[in-house]
Amino acid sequence: MNGAALAGEAPIVVIGAGAVGASSALALVAAGHRVTLLDPRGPCGGTSYGNAGGIHIGAIQPFASPGVLWSALKMLADPQGPLLIDWRYLPRMLPWFARFLMNANARQMAKNAADTAAINHTAVTAWRHAAAMAGVSDHLHEVGWLKVYDREQDFLSAATERQLMQDNGFPFEVLDAAALHDLEPALGPSLTHGMLQPGSLFVDNPGRVVRALAEAAIAHGAEFRKEEVRSVRLTDSGCVLQTSSGEVHAQKVVLAAGAWSRTLAAQMGYKVPLDTERGYHVMLPSPARNLGRPVLYGRRRFVMCPMEEGLRVTACVEFAGLERGPDYRRIEKLLPFAATLLPGLDTRIQSRWLGFRPSLPDGIPVIDSVADGRVVFAFGHGHLGLTQGPATAAAVLALVQGRPAPFPLDSYRADRF
Repeated sequence: MNGAALAGEAPIVVIGAGAVGASSALALVAAGHRVTLLDPRGPCGGTSYGNAGGIHIGAIQPFASPGVLWSALKMLADPQGPLLIDWRYLPRMLPWFARFLMNANARQMAKNAADTAAINHTAVTAWRHAAAMAGVSDHLHEVGWLKVYDREQDFLSAATERQLMQDNGFPFEVLDAAALHDLEPALGPSLTHGMLQPGSLFVDNPGRVVRALAEAAIAHGAEFRKEEVRSVRLTDSGCVLQTSSGEVHAQKVVLAAGAWSRTLAAQMGYKVPLDTERGYHVMLPSPARNLGRPVLYGRRRFVMCPMEEGLRVTACVEFAGLERGPDYRRIEKLLPFAATLLPGLDTRIQSRWLGFRPSLPDGIPVIDSVADGRVVFAFGHGHLGLTQGPATAAAVLALVQGRPAPFPLDSYRADRF
């Protein structure tokens, strides 16, 4: 271990026990730091639990891309489309959308894709290391990520995505109908095109795996408290956190609270334009003829994921904030399409879930040391929190120890806005 903490020294407090926070706690405590991990929902009690399970390193095209405004309007007009906006929340979202559209040009898209690629190139190695420490390597599967199409026009419209992958060093394979059905025999005959990104991994139970990261941190000596952090106050020697159970004194704070990070960052003087893209999943019984990997349907933009506990269908980007309750009607409307793609699928819903993706307008997370080194920000990973969790943790450890991170961090600064 490097630089073991003194017994009486205030701990490094990690706020948030999702993929980023749990990974950061594990990296810090394994390097000899005294760590306290705080989360009101428990380890992996939030967004990291319900994702599609992809360590999807080729997912580098920003949502803010040329033509996105027209595409968004078409999706909003489609009663079965993947995009929803609560119009009551729109006034609050307008500044976020304005910044988003400022990034929707070719030059900025290319830069944001390259910045995403920088962290994603380290993601698989970081995940293998973290999974080995947590004893869950058997839940990581080297099966890639598959995107499928039933119309040539949809396949052709994704040319920019494939070009960005090629430009940034992420190999992929284009599949015709025969190759696609050889790879995934359970898929229906309507599909005519596919794109496989073989370098990606698949986690068959994200909840189990992220909880294992937190449990490994605890086994290495971290303390976990199921507490909500209500405020953070900077002091000359560190930070004082007011939690649902009292005061916690910290040598340093790692803010990795996902979509809940904005308020705490603002208390420290950083106005970061963080908001949430709400996402949904439903769990179905495992099909008799199952898939071998996550499959993203390009036209309707939902993912079918062969999880350990059943088939998960994930979908939707909903802008409605953190307070409004779930509305499962849109994702349930997608199940007939899933049954067409996967003939014989049992669409009886076993469970439903809503999560809150922490999203920034440029699609790039904040990973930065602020407040004279007393605080490290590690939030805003959008759709890639699972993918980038352990890679972000490696950067958090580097920032805490004052050494270079595994990838350049200039583009991830909190003050870039």
